[in-house]
Amino acid sequence: MAMRRSVAALFGSVRKVPTFEEAIKAKASVWNLDASSIEASMSMWGSDGNRLLNDANDDLWLFLYAKHLGCDWTTQERKEMFRDLIFTNNTKNLGRRQRLEAIIVKGETSTNETNTFENFLAKSPKWNTSESYVAFRDHPKLKHVGLLERLQNSGICYMHASVLVQAYAIGCATGKFEGMLDLAAFFRKHETRQALENHIFQDQGGSSTRFLENILDTDPQLVKRFTDVLFHPVNFQRERDDVLRDLKQYGPALVSQFQVVEDFHVGEQYAHTGKTECGKVVGLHAMALVGHRVDDVHGDMYLLQNWWANKPFVEVDAEYLHCCQPVISFVASAQTTIPKRFKFSTNPHRHAELQLSLAECMPPLERN
Repeated sequence: MAMRRSVAALFGSVRKVPTFEEAIKAKASVWNLDASSIEASMSMWGSDGNRLLNDANDDLWLFLYAKHLGCDWTTQERKEMFRDLIFTNNTKNLGRRQRLEAIIVKGETSTNETNTFENFLAKSPKWNTSESYVAFRDHPKLKHVGLLERLQNSGICYMHASVLVQAYAIGCATGKFEGMLDLAAFFRKHETRQALENHIFQDQGGSSTRFLENILDTDPQLVKRFTDVLFHPVNFQRERDDVLRDLKQYGPALVSQFQVVEDFHVGEQYAHTGKTECGKVVGLHAMALVGHRVDDVHGDMYLLQNWWANKPFVEVDAEYLHCCQPVISFVASAQTTIPKRFKFSTNPHRHAELQLSLAECMPPLERN
């Protein structure tokens, strides 16, 4: 007994293990949980036969139940899925655990400014001439904000694209940078159960257009250009002028439903021209349209900002863009701020990263 008392005196009293109810209530403000949500989580926790929280994975367990993930699965399915996610080290579950930990443990960080645009200009110096237009460099108000960057390897390009376009739209209206939406905080506080399940368990994204409309301030208005008909030879000149006019007036645009082919997905090639190999489409992607120039050989070239470390900027000609059939959406309604409901979910950094070591899983060919 004397030995036990001396050990306790040396290391302090034994930590009291919180009950599930105590632990989840402590997360209420951090994860945006109301009383009914907490009650439902406690019911699901108890029905699964769980009792104690007392290990390094407590927050992982808590979040899965707090957000009611798997609530429409059977009890056995849910218990097996959760335990495999947390304890099984095969490729599938390592990916699931990384995505979950990125949301609730690591969060978004500021990347070192890597001069990605300067590096791109070294490869394609024609974008550094007065004949080219780059919105974050040349727009009368946005140039005071400058380049904003996001880095993400795993499949939430639809969110990164929308967050960046939102921040650029605010800069076009105000000439100021007030931060970007923090995606980890958004997942913790605002994302739906189904979207969380899709991201964590399936590495699937969603509709970039709907997400952009959701995070914009009141009365969002998008001007959409459909490239599958936009660059038809009969109307090409007028439509090209419309896109350039919109880019200069509204700023960078969301490029959604971009059909990624193998040559785009693999390697570090920064310029893509001509017809794609349409039979080898590997999935859909979302980026931002940020620039335009006219090339002596290929004609109209469009500058796309991307989120992949090996391919942060890409230039494509009109024919390639037409073949990939994205929808280009400009934010036409003036955006002066991030909506108040997201104010506590913002990241003050110009260069943000949600760290994952996984390659992006291209979403399937479904129009969104």
